Amino acid sequence: MLLFAIEFKYIRHVFSGTKYPKNDIRYDIAKLDLLKNFMINGRKIHFCLKTLSLVFIGHRIDRDFKEFYNEIKDKECRIIQK
Repeated sequence: MLLFAIEFKYIRHVFSGTKYPKNDIRYDIAKLDLLKNFMINGRKIHFCLKTLSLVFIGHRIDRDFKEFYNEIKDKECRIIQK
C-alpha cells in the first residue's frame, strides 16, 4: 500500500510535448484518482491513501492558467507558475 503518490509535470514551452497541456493535467489528475479508488471484483482496495499532482509552468507560457486553476481547485493538484 502506498501512503502518498506524487506526480510532477513540467510545462516549459508553449507546446511542450503536446498542444493541449490542460488536457494532460486533467488526465494526470484522473489517473491519480484511480490509485485512490482502485477496485477489484467490485471491492475497493486501499492502494493509495493520498495523491498530489504538482504542475510547474515556465514563465514563457502566455496561457492564463488562473481560470483553469479554479476548475481544478478542489482536486489534489497544485499549479506553480514562475
